[in-house]
Amino acid sequence: MTETAPVDDSQPAKVRWFRRRPPAEYDRFLRGVWWAGHGQFFIAAALPFVAVITFGFVDIDERSVYLGVLFLTLAIPFWYSGWLLRGLAGFLPPAHPKPRVFDWVGRIYILILAVAGIGVHAIIGVIMQVLAAIMLGSTIASVT
Repeated sequence: MTETAPVDDSQPAKVRWFRRRPPAEYDRFLRGVWWAGHGQFFIAAALPFVAVITFGFVDIDERSVYLGVLFLTLAIPFWYSGWLLRGLAGFLPPAHPKPRVFDWVGRIYILILAVAGIGVHAIIGVIMQVLAAIMLGSTIASVT
C-alpha cells in the first residue's frame, strides 16, 4: 500500500501568469494599464517563436538573420515593460468618486511620462542586445 502526502487545501493554487486578473480595487483606467502590461507578456512570449520561424523557414540571407536576432532581442524589453506597466498600475493616483477633468489629466500625464521612460529604456536595451549579438556572431564566424 502506498502512502500519499497530505494535501494542504487551505491555500488556493497559484494562478498561472496568463490567467491572472487585475486587482479588484482598480478602477477602469488602472485596469486598462494593467491589461496593457499583461498584453506585453503575451507579445514577449510569442517573439522567440517568431524568431525561430524567421531563422528556420525564411531563406537564409543576411536580412533574415538580423530580423530573427531583432525579434529575439525584442522579447526581453517586452517582458520587462509588461512587468513595469503592471506594477505602474498600482502607483498611479486612484480615481475620485466623481473625477474631474484635471484628475484625468494628472493621471494621463504620469502614465505618459512612465511609458516614455519605459520606451527609452527598451530602445537602449534592444540596441545594446543587437550589438552584442552581432559581435558574438562575428566572433563565432571569425573563429570557424
